[in-house]
Amino acid sequence: MSYGQLMGWVRETWGSEMMKVNGSIVKALWRRYSAHEVEAMVKGAKLIGAESLRMVWAERGEGRRNALTAYYRSEQKRPVNLQPLGAMLKQRGLV
Repeated sequence: MSYGQLMGWVRETWGSEMMKVNGSIVKALWRRYSAHEVEAMVKGAKLIGAESLRMVWAERGEGRRNALTAYYRSEQKRPVNLQPLGAMLKQRGLV
């Protein structure tokens, strides 16, 4: 996600009245961290239910770590089609 797309998503998510605060936080995060990390932090903050991105920009970094954890937990992929091992072997003609 590009910087402009992320700022648009932040505006949609938290509204334009919070954009001045959230926009400056996203800009500072963008300078300090990689694009993927900033996207994960912002989306994680949304998952946590943060009212603004101030919790991500906290001095001790707990909010940032909580947001990243929430994002990566939500992104964990689960296998879609699990089949028993015997069925897979029969399908491939190995049994």
